[in-house]
Amino acid sequence: MSDKSSAREIMNQIKEKLFGNNNKDSIFTIGVNLNKEGLLELDRNVFDKILNNDLDKIKNIFTNTKNTGISDKLGETIKSFYQMNGSFYLYEKRNSDGLTISNKELSKVKEDLDRKYNELSSQFSSYNSIISQMNSSFSSLDSIIEYNYRKD
Repeated sequence: MSDKSSAREIMNQIKEKLFGNNNKDSIFTIGVNLNKEGLLELDRNVFDKILNNDLDKIKNIFTNTKNTGISDKLGETIKSFYQMNGSFYLYEKRNSDGLTISNKELSKVKEDLDRKYNELSSQFSSYNSIISQMNSSFSSLDSIIEYNYRKD
């Protein structure tokens, strides 16, 4: 499941809990509406009328003794996201698995670099030894040439 589909699934579940499956549990029955932009708006006249005449209706929509209010449903839904196979759990697990793979790859790259460093270090030492021998030979050759030049 991709990150976009996970986010879409989470939003759909939250919308379902927030807006309700049936009209009596919906926030739309207390004056909440969606405007053209998809934002929530409150119709103060409807809300105030229900607030003054039927406060229990508002309470029951958000929370009640049967644990079927919006806040109860949202709480359970959010809790389910973190449980085994929940959206957040799976997202975290995917990222953690990816991190483990990246750490393994990093470890392999470090080993390869260490091996290459040791190989190049050994070659450098060999080259340094060869250069020293050549310098010594050149010095001897230079002495022979100098001796023959003075002799003449």
